[in-house]
Amino acid sequence: QVGSEDDTLSFDGVIPRAVAYPKSLEEAAGLLGLASRAGAQVAIRGAGANLGLGFPPDAIDLLIVTTRMDRIVEYQPANLTVTVEAGITLAALQQRLGEKGQWLPLDPPYAELATIGGILATNASGPRRMSYGSARDLLIGSVVATSDGRISKSGGRVVKNVAGYDLNKLWIGSLGTLALIGEVTFKLAPRPQAEGTAVAWFADEAGWSETVGRIVRLSAPPQALAVIDAASAVSLRLAEAGLTPGLWAMIALAAGLPAAVERQLRDVIDCARAGVAAAVLEVDSANLWAQVGEMLRRRHEAGSDVWLRASVPIAESGLVARAFRSAQLGGQKSELVRAYPALGDVQAAWTFSGQAPADSVAGEIAALRRLCVEAGGSLVVERAPVAIRRAVDVWGDAGAAFRVMRNLKDTFDPTGTLNRGRFVGRI
Repeated sequence: QVGSEDDTLSFDGVIPRAVAYPKSLEEAAGLLGLASRAGAQVAIRGAGANLGLGFPPDAIDLLIVTTRMDRIVEYQPANLTVTVEAGITLAALQQRLGEKGQWLPLDPPYAELATIGGILATNASGPRRMSYGSARDLLIGSVVATSDGRISKSGGRVVKNVAGYDLNKLWIGSLGTLALIGEVTFKLAPRPQAEGTAVAWFADEAGWSETVGRIVRLSAPPQALAVIDAASAVSLRLAEAGLTPGLWAMIALAAGLPAAVERQLRDVIDCARAGVAAAVLEVDSANLWAQVGEMLRRRHEAGSDVWLRASVPIAESGLVARAFRSAQLGGQKSELVRAYPALGDVQAAWTFSGQAPADSVAGEIAALRRLCVEAGGSLVVERAPVAIRRAVDVWGDAGAAFRVMRNLKDTFDPTGTLNRGRFVGRI
């Protein structure tokens, strides 16, 4: 189905000239071939969970929406594999897998909205990446449509795929600039029998950084770790555990057999001797961790936000968290700082009641990026008003890797048809 202009499907205010809803990869491939031959610019989206990522587009001739490509193609519970179309939402897939006590161990935010294709294209993940890895560790096969309308397969539908080049990894995190992801196969995991959460409060970043160093060296570490600022911890009601609060709260998720969960939680509390207080929480762990993942989303719904995400060495997570907590963008202090410190992942949000001053904010983001680079990492602007994303390099310098990225783009999309100008270096 192809429609005319639809301002509800705009990218940063850019309204596509036409919108298509293919029901199969073959239909999508046909549309791409026509667009490429016509020299048209094509954007790809699922349900729109992460549209704020990347540079704003200059023009869109055709928007391809994949949400009608939403079938479960093949599910083999005995083999712990599933093949799905890219338009299915993560929540819908997890519901089906849960009927057999299994799940796809990916936990990015927006599970009820985010499509599998969108999760792969943006390389979205959550705190359980500490145990299960990211999408690239779970993907074993894919079928995509390239910009010239060809359909390309890589990998397979069984876990042991060893022959040939592993092209699957190319599509992950490419923001739809190389191909349209149509069908993918994942390896799955059994659902843990039990889960539990512990909290530890710390007076400063050094305390939780020291504790994280101990935890990651445990023989059986927890499944996930998160550190959040005190105000955010209070909003999650973590201060109601009867402990003395501090400047930061670290929560740890233990999962597995009941005895293993008990041991992991005990080990975490033993490691937290640099903290103010620590205890096991009497909470619904699944609900609590869902709230942790949705914290930035709630901020976005409250106003016009800037979200920054740093990837740094684990030992530098505390340094960057402190910088985010004290930094002011456009005169505003951060509303939320959240870290997955065992992953070197630090995020923060600033909320503006009105229009954010683009020039000053761009300069302040650049200063924070320099700090992250000096710490051995990088910084990405994950969401910001259009004016700010036009004033700042949202991705940062890719260094020597950019030449490889440019060559890949020229190889898979020589006409520059797909998501032109939105990715690193505006390719």
